Amino acid sequence: MQLPQVDAPPVITDADERITTGASIIIHGVSTLELYTAYADLTRMTEWSPLLEEVSFDEATRESSWALRVPRPLRFLARATGFGELAIRWQAVNVEESPPQLLRWRSLSGMENAGSARFEQLPNGAVNMTLSIVYPMPESVKWFGESALVQRFVRSTMLYTMRRFKRIMEKQNGKA
Repeated sequence: MQLPQVDAPPVITDADERITTGASIIIHGVSTLELYTAYADLTRMTEWSPLLEEVSFDEATRESSWALRVPRPLRFLARATGFGELAIRWQAVNVEESPPQLLRWRSLSGMENAGSARFEQLPNGAVNMTLSIVYPMPESVKWFGESALVQRFVRSTMLYTMRRFKRIMEKQNGKA
């Protein structure tokens, strides 16, 4: 699909300040096209990602608006310390849509990130889904972002979301 030109500069330019986290999962009984179509329907993201509060998508511009669900204790703490409502939001754009194999995006504003979702047909009829997220981390704290503890948390969050996606898609296709 031909995507609109985006005048915004690349989000993350210094490779030394980026962290990439990836995860994969095998999905049975669902075609790559069905998986890609469901995952590319960004308005459905809240079905399998409980950390997302809302996602909207503009078909014409291929841009999306995202809101992360902030845990109640953090919201309370923000209000109690005078910061008002704590909200984590960002705008993104699909930079590559290659059905049924690849969807790539990057943020335009707000929380910086970029990433991809790949769907690879396996010989046994299953599909390998690989999700990759790239996000900036200042050099002074990059060691923490790359630590086993943080990477385990990010990857486990990704896998939790991917397992929910798998369950929904396999159930929808009578395979669960």
